[in-house]
Amino acid sequence: MKITNFLIAFLFFPFLGVCQTGSKEFEEKLIKEKNYQEVKFFEVPEGGFSLVDRFPMYPNGKEGINEYLNKNLTYPAEALEKRIKGTVLLGFTIEEDGTIGNVKVIQNVHPLLDEEAVRIINLMDNWLPGIQRGKPVKVQLEQTIHFQLPQ
Repeated sequence: MKITNFLIAFLFFPFLGVCQTGSKEFEEKLIKEKNYQEVKFFEVPEGGFSLVDRFPMYPNGKEGINEYLNKNLTYPAEALEKRIKGTVLLGFTIEEDGTIGNVKVIQNVHPLLDEEAVRIINLMDNWLPGIQRGKPVKVQLEQTIHFQLPQ
């Protein structure tokens, strides 16, 4: 029995190393192909302390987020008619698997605009998660969504 367990462990553990290496290689390939960049909403001074070793990453970083918002944001028709404008501040979590969760309105403007802001964040592509000590971790982020009336 001990020999069987040893053989199983001996054969199984190298496989784990290959899986982990493959995952890291896959992530590096994504970073290069889709230009994933860290999205920091504040800069950590040199020698300063950061809560994560690597912030979550999104294709083309902050610029990619702005491109996504400009392309996909829909100004609610009723809000246009009523000339409602403003900036919605949202908080959300990048989960360990890179999905977006827990989207909440921190600073509201009007229910029509708030709803569209939440919708657009929920539809974003997956991110690469934040990393702390070599492991994916949840990271809280904030994003402003600006609704400006056309001239």
